Amino acid sequence: MGNRGSTHIRKRQESAPLRVSKEVSPGSRPKPPQPNQLYPERRQSVSERLSSKPGSLPSALIKDIKDNPLFSIMTENRSHWFDPFSGAPVAIPEGTTSFKKFIAQHLLAADTWRRYDCIEELTLRTQCWRLDLLRLFRKDKRFRLFSSRDGAWMNPYTGNIVDHIRRPDDGVIDQQTITKMARYLAECGISTHQEPLSPELLRRTMTSIYRERDAEARSAEFAPVQDEDKEDLNRDLDRATAVQAQMLQEPPSLPGFDIARFFRPHAAVSGDAYDMHVDETGKFHFLIADVAGHGLQGAIISAGLMRTVRLLRRSIYDPKDILIALNAELKPELLPGQFVTVCAGTLDTSTNVMQVCLAGHHPCMVLNPHADIVVSRLGQPGMVLGIVDGDQFAQSLSTEEIQLSPGDMVVQCTDGIIEATNGKSEYGIMRMASRMLLKREAGQDAQGILNDAVDAAELFCDGNLGDDVTLIAIAANEETS
Repeated sequence: MGNRGSTHIRKRQESAPLRVSKEVSPGSRPKPPQPNQLYPERRQSVSERLSSKPGSLPSALIKDIKDNPLFSIMTENRSHWFDPFSGAPVAIPEGTTSFKKFIAQHLLAADTWRRYDCIEELTLRTQCWRLDLLRLFRKDKRFRLFSSRDGAWMNPYTGNIVDHIRRPDDGVIDQQTITKMARYLAECGISTHQEPLSPELLRRTMTSIYRERDAEARSAEFAPVQDEDKEDLNRDLDRATAVQAQMLQEPPSLPGFDIARFFRPHAAVSGDAYDMHVDETGKFHFLIADVAGHGLQGAIISAGLMRTVRLLRRSIYDPKDILIALNAELKPELLPGQFVTVCAGTLDTSTNVMQVCLAGHHPCMVLNPHADIVVSRLGQPGMVLGIVDGDQFAQSLSTEEIQLSPGDMVVQCTDGIIEATNGKSEYGIMRMASRMLLKREAGQDAQGILNDAVDAAELFCDGNLGDDVTLIAIAANEETS
């Protein structure tokens, strides 16, 4: 995917977090950056910084680059390094020979050290482990070793059973489980460069552990669930399903555009959520969110998120400001390991300019079978919502803009459809994009394109998508000017 022929794309990177509206309560605002006593040069004014000698870093920072382990956190395959001031993963160019020089060059260009304090080492190492685990799961079965008896995960580096990390009921390792694993490994102080134990030793260790547990717990009995308890649970789920359905709106009518959405929970309720809103000026605001995990737990979080979004929309419209305020409101309510990916966007129908800001969510697709480039991406993922707060979160966000051309269709979705698997491969975003382009070229409307995409994904994975599925499409009519 690349830049699109006649479609103009421009990226807006602010040097400091945007402020939220004055109507938002003080507790929901991110705290202002705190000066770092280690690097007093950060206190320079803009004019002083512009007149200072270019290409120089303070001696304290240079020493940290050489000696501080916080500045050497990178993935196991050395593909990404983590900026200790923003927490963002930074791709390491191929052929890099001097890692310290690479860090210095990045910090000079990013300038994050002047504005922000370092993130806690545990948070950085957790983020690093998350990125590593996403890759290691695919190539190394030792990281996917769960007990067949109770679903508990085995730490592949020590052979310990980790009882609080369990395989999800559907067998699919979701983002919430990955985050729990990452934090556990970070807390244990295990290096990403350490070699796991052999598969045979891990299997023997697991067998031995459960043999000992059986000997200790042979007399344990568990009370059966009573029928009346099941009935109460079913009634609660029915109520939760009805409440969630009431919160999700039909797409609005927008002159010159075809708006569509598809929403399907994996179970009775969903951890996905979306919001669509046209303000008094005619601007269209949209948001799509994916809570780590699905079912009742995910639905509780998504319901709180939607209520918060609708309260914030009374005074905040900018996509980045919405995400900053959302993170400030929801992070204190989330349990350790819980997080949300969010895409927030705004379309000005008077200019056809769309702005998008991403908190850990994958980029939007822009599709047009008649354009020079038929598929392109829109948005740069920042940090997920709920992991860090204040300026560390805000600094990771950026806003991208695009002026929609006639025939452009912007599509955003949760990962339930693109991560659907047939056991050999994932359905994937490019497979979905190719099918959508064919349907768009054939004249199918936006709702029909989304329905067809889900049908194709279900066929690909033999009817078992395995997760909540939500999609939004915003299509500019051919006659739109």
